[in-house]
Amino acid sequence: MKVPGKFGLLLLSFALTAQPFTAPAAGGTSPIDFPVSCDPSVQARFNHAVTMLHSFEYPETSKLFAGILADDPDCAMARWGVAMSIWHQIWAPPSVAELEEGARVLAAATGMEMNPREAGYIEAIKSFFSDTDPLTHGERARAYQQRMQALHEENRDDPDVAAFYALSLLATADPTDKSYAHQYHAAGILNWIRETRPRHPGVLHYIIHSYDYPGLAHLALSAATVYAEAAPESAHAQHMPSHIFTRLGLWDRSIASNHDSTASAAAYTERAQLPGHYDEGLHSIDYLVYAMLQSGRDQQALSVLERLKHIDKAHVDNFKVAYTYAASPARYALERRQWREAAELTLTPATFPWDRFDWARSIHHFARGIGAARSGQLDLANRELETIHELKRNLSEATLPYWREEVSVHADALAAWIAHAQG
Repeated sequence: MKVPGKFGLLLLSFALTAQPFTAPAAGGTSPIDFPVSCDPSVQARFNHAVTMLHSFEYPETSKLFAGILADDPDCAMARWGVAMSIWHQIWAPPSVAELEEGARVLAAATGMEMNPREAGYIEAIKSFFSDTDPLTHGERARAYQQRMQALHEENRDDPDVAAFYALSLLATADPTDKSYAHQYHAAGILNWIRETRPRHPGVLHYIIHSYDYPGLAHLALSAATVYAEAAPESAHAQHMPSHIFTRLGLWDRSIASNHDSTASAAAYTERAQLPGHYDEGLHSIDYLVYAMLQSGRDQQALSVLERLKHIDKAHVDNFKVAYTYAASPARYALERRQWREAAELTLTPATFPWDRFDWARSIHHFARGIGAARSGQLDLANRELETIHELKRNLSEATLPYWREEVSVHADALAAWIAHAQG
């Protein structure tokens, strides 16, 4: 095959090592029926856009919903779709600029013709975009969840309302709650829908997220085995089953899943003519390297890392990309117990906006520090520890509690290894 463009060689490289995968054509098909009171000519495209939304294909859904809105300016639900594509519910919170954009898009829906179900969707998402202060994110997410609960209670037979309500429960789950109350609640709703909609991509996807914890992962294995086939156009859907495979130590399945995802992401990068490599592909590389190292495939992991070195620009520069750039080389050195190699790691690419991701920089300095402490370079280890403390002091107020805690873990673990080396 002839693959044009900047990422052609990367796509070919991924395709040669991947499990059988055929990049889907643009346009796609949809297993979802999501009726809207818009021009009938946009209904099929709307179904397809919601299908992709359920698999978090936000770069694509932004374009799909914007295209529908351009063809039918009176379609209020297209504005809902654009706003839903801005807020990535269980990923990082939106920026101030994104919150402003979501509010602007939704404001124009006021007074448009819509039925009660559609009005419920619009009012729910408006409640999230009601404030542009990032520090009110939790409150706005809970307001959205409460409105989605009311909409679900009014439309109990609607699988998409139920799925989006379940997702809102996951987005508002307390990460310190080890009873997993929100996750079990969401899973109960989703498993109920699955009885009649066994291949609904949102249902399968959110079941995986509901049980994405070491003690619960076995409960999502059946969903993980079919989700990729139910959403073949999504690179995220090709990857997401590996969350469960990883937790259960099913390394061959995880490797196959992420090979498919990296090939899909590279294909999408070319097809959509993105200015950088689709971020989902980098996320899958991180999981791929980990699974290869856990199963003793060190040389294959090195080959994937070499490919990563040639991706100097991602689309977009976000937490997944920062984590992959920092964690994958660190894993490769530390998992192989190559301490001097770890101590000599460099943070790349230099063009990445690392100043926006101090928690990810901490991963890099943790790896260097552990390598230094375990190879007798205590002066270097102490310098790395001080760097981690400085990064911790400089974390922005908007940094998620999870990442704050991880930086503290880096500092504590490195301090312990230094103390051990000192006797």
